Amino acid sequence: MEQWYYKQIAPRANRPEQTHAISPLRLALLLFFLSRLYFLLIAILSANFIRIEPGYLGIQVGQGEPFWAWVWANMDGRHFINIASLGYSGTNFAYFPLYPLLINLVSHLGLTPIYAGILISSLATIFSLYFLFKVVNLDDYGGKDKRRFSLEVIILLLFFPFAFILTSVYSDSLFLLLTTASFYFARSRHWLIAGIFAFLASLTRLSGIALIPALALEWWLQGGKKKIGWRGLIAPLGSLLGFVVYPLYLQIQFGNWRLFQSAFSAWKQDQFVLLPQVIFRYFKILTIVSPALLVYWVAALELVSFILYFALAIYVTKKIRVSYGLFMMVVLLLVTFTGTFAGTPRYLNHLFPAFIGLAYLFKRHPRYRFVCYPATFILGILITAFFVQGYFVG
Repeated sequence: MEQWYYKQIAPRANRPEQTHAISPLRLALLLFFLSRLYFLLIAILSANFIRIEPGYLGIQVGQGEPFWAWVWANMDGRHFINIASLGYSGTNFAYFPLYPLLINLVSHLGLTPIYAGILISSLATIFSLYFLFKVVNLDDYGGKDKRRFSLEVIILLLFFPFAFILTSVYSDSLFLLLTTASFYFARSRHWLIAGIFAFLASLTRLSGIALIPALALEWWLQGGKKKIGWRGLIAPLGSLLGFVVYPLYLQIQFGNWRLFQSAFSAWKQDQFVLLPQVIFRYFKILTIVSPALLVYWVAALELVSFILYFALAIYVTKKIRVSYGLFMMVVLLLVTFTGTFAGTPRYLNHLFPAFIGLAYLFKRHPRYRFVCYPATFILGILITAFFVQGYFVG
């Protein structure tokens, strides 16, 4: 009996206690599905409180999909569907080609373009969470509790008031994936892979060119020519090449490489405008337009969002990483050169360093959570509800 005890029981007693805690990535996947249910519930209930605005609804480019599907193709989603189905024409040239190309390819598997877009965006968001975890774990922002810090970054991303865009027929989630992966591989010194992702990012959105200075700075921060050599510049050059490919395609196919820029005339955004002029325009709007109109509150949201996001970019530059902050600043400034802050409120969706910065800010100043999380909850309900009912919300 004594011999049996020492062979069987004693070794078990000395084993470390086994835990069954769910892994961070599995928990992130669970949070992804919970956040999608959250936004879907808001969409379903919104019809009871807000009348539908028929101007820019996904049903206009749908193929019989139910309400809960076509609402995620409202506004810009219609343009992506039209490009994927019919090719470029009219003002569609303002939208870069990779995302609608993927919709077209996936549609050949038997899905309608709207379902294909939702699937692509959803998968892109899920893979973005993976690379975001990898990026966060490159540094020691979380201190002793890296797991908790990483999960807060994910929560802030998935429940951001505009986070419904991440699984809508929009290119934001694809851009988030490509830029996060590009930075991760650049930080890991896999410069060719970083360049490939940067190339694809610039084929997804004009904002991809923000990777050129950001990745060049990242190369310099890691030692530049002395420690890495010129091969490190493959990454920013990949971004530049991606930007060049689209105008080259337009020149070959349509005989005018500037079509993507002139297409912005439909939104009166085809002229170069300096930032002070844009800010002055918005203050003028807020003094002329009645607060009883939705456009007043959209303008206020756009202005406040730009100011807060730029302040956050400065914080990220100082506290997180200079190359991350530069990337954020360039993306935000690119928007202003068109003379408007339109679209700015949702741009935090694809600026991954912002959520690392917010989590770090809350770690150092926990009381800020009592302001941010309630505001996120309230704005998320309002913005999602108006979007799915066909209203432009920034």
